[in-house]
Amino acid sequence: MEHLSKQQLILLALLVSFVTSLSTGIVTVSLMDQAPNGVTQTVSQVIERTIQAAVPQSASVGVAIQPSDPGADAVSNVSQSIVRLESVSGDGITGLGLVVSKEGVIVADRTAIAGLGDYVAVLPGGNSLRVSVIQMQTNGDIVFLAPSIATSTIAFAPISFGASAKLGQSVLSLSGTSSPVVGQGIVTQAIPSSADPDGSGQGSISTTISVPSPTLGSPLFALDGSVLGMTTYSLSKKDGASFYPISGLKAVIPRLK
Repeated sequence: MEHLSKQQLILLALLVSFVTSLSTGIVTVSLMDQAPNGVTQTVSQVIERTIQAAVPQSASVGVAIQPSDPGADAVSNVSQSIVRLESVSGDGITGLGLVVSKEGVIVADRTAIAGLGDYVAVLPGGNSLRVSVIQMQTNGDIVFLAPSIATSTIAFAPISFGASAKLGQSVLSLSGTSSPVVGQGIVTQAIPSSADPDGSGQGSISTTISVPSPTLGSPLFALDGSVLGMTTYSLSKKDGASFYPISGLKAVIPRLK
């Protein structure tokens, strides 16, 4: 030992440490094999907790973040633009309407509006206001309504107009009055409407959506939440899966003074 250099002493110490660790490991494995299950589980738990305490949580990897459901998000967004139309006399809901401007202009099915009187529009948040007809298609199914009095205190959420529907496109519908009913399908035929305000160039969007007795004014929309069409009386009589394309209505929305 006295004749060994400093480097040789360090190497000797490392060798002794290695041999000691190896011996300790062999003895530990032998004892673990002979120990009861309870002791083995306890030792394993201590080792796991020690590792968890030593490794920071931020260093963990492989945690998958689940993306949001685009269909659910689309339903939630479109729901904010749907109003329930009720008669002033309280006879019940006549149909649904879609808010199409920040001023509160609403588009609805003409058949759901029996006359030119006032109606009550129930907003998603539960507020209600009187609305009246301000424009109606002569040869079509569409009618526009607007608040009967100024409503500067109400923040309307207008729909996002989608482009023309595409064949094979995945679409959703939202119907029902007391409780929402979601329909899902694809576009099987798309005949665009002209932007003529009188509705003479009415088109249609045929889908595979199956909703018994759809509510007039129910929207058809894409997975990104853009609205493509709505249910009208004349089209719902065919098969209940056809919708009026509303992309052309964006250019003819009445402006309020």
